[in-house]
Amino acid sequence: MRYVVIVGLAAAAGLLIRKKNEYRNAILLILGILIVTMSALYNIRDLSSLIELVRPFDQAFYQREYFEKGKYPDSLLVPLLEGKRVYVKDDAYMMGQPEQHGKTFNYALYHARTVYYLLEYLHTDLIKDAGMNDILVTDELVASEFASLGPINDMQRYCFLYGDLPFESANYFAYYWYYYEFLGQIQAYMCTETDANGDTVFTSDDLVILWNTVDGIEEEDLFIMTKEYYDSKYKTIGEASGNE
Repeated sequence: MRYVVIVGLAAAAGLLIRKKNEYRNAILLILGILIVTMSALYNIRDLSSLIELVRPFDQAFYQREYFEKGKYPDSLLVPLLEGKRVYVKDDAYMMGQPEQHGKTFNYALYHARTVYYLLEYLHTDLIKDAGMNDILVTDELVASEFASLGPINDMQRYCFLYGDLPFESANYFAYYWYYYEFLGQIQAYMCTETDANGDTVFTSDDLVILWNTVDGIEEEDLFIMTKEYYDSKYKTIGEASGNE
C-alpha cells in the first residue's frame, strides 16, 4: 500500500509540474516531505513487529533476556527437546469430531498433530500415551510450579514444514491463518521444580508435554515437565477440572 501511495503522489506531482512548471522546485519539495512523513508513520506503526538485533554475550542460543521478555521460546524448546524421550497425549482428532466438542473442523488438522510433527522432526523418542488424555493442568499448579516461556503461535504455524497431510489446509497459508489470525495467544510453560530424581527439564532424558483438551476451546498451552515429576503429580492433576 505504501508504494501505491508513493507512485500516486509522484504521478500527481508530475502532472502538476507539467501544468505549473514554474513551481517545480516547490512541488518536488512538497512531494519529498510527504514521502518522508508517510514513510516515518509507516515505520512507527510497524516498530512492534520488527525483529530486534541481539548481541549475545554468553554464546547461548537462548538469551536470558528472552525469558524475561517472553520472546522466542522455540529457540529454547528445540535444543531442550531434541533427542529425548517425550511422552504426550494420544488424542488426535478425526474429521467430524471437533464439531461434537464445540470446535471448528480445523481443529482436527492441527490439534496434537502439530506437536507430533515437531517432536518427530527433533528425532525424539515419541511415546503417545492415551492414559494421559484426560489429564488437565490447573492454573494453581502452573502459578506455583511453572514458568511461562512466552507465546508459541509462530513456532506452531511453522510446523507445516514437517507435516505430511496432502491437503490445502496443511500448507503455509492455512497454518498462518489458523495460528496467527484465528486463534488467540498460545503459551509454553516449563516446570521449574526439581523432581525426586534430582532432575529438571534440562537434565532429564524423559520429559512429558501436556495440553488441556477442553470443549469449546482451541487454544491449548503446552506444559513441559520431567516424567518423574508427572508420575508424582498426575493424580492431583487428574482430579482437576482444568484452567478456568
